[in-house]
Amino acid sequence: MTKTSVWADLNTLRRPILAPIIDNRPLCWGIATAGIIQVNLTALALPAWQSPLHRLFGIPDPGCGLTRAIVALLRGDWQTSLTFHVFAPLFTVAISIIALGAALPASRQK
Repeated sequence: MTKTSVWADLNTLRRPILAPIIDNRPLCWGIATAGIIQVNLTALALPAWQSPLHRLFGIPDPGCGLTRAIVALLRGDWQTSLTFHVFAPLFTVAISIIALGAALPASRQK
């Protein structure tokens, strides 16, 4: 491995994960809207979107329980939230950042 490729790999690791999503306002609106609808449907005990993998094969996937965990987290029940899905706080913060990226005014420096 050359020095140049090592530095290129390090620069890739330093790039914020959500930056490309936040730069795309329509994508931000779509993700935020879908997330808000999903959480509200679950909070109101209405039928919500299921994972295609879970629906087709009946096996749980890595996202199973995430919406219920976020609802419990928003209600202030940390223990139940972490029982449903450990990454609920992380996804709640990520969706909040994406929603802020859609709602805040666009930068004029482009």
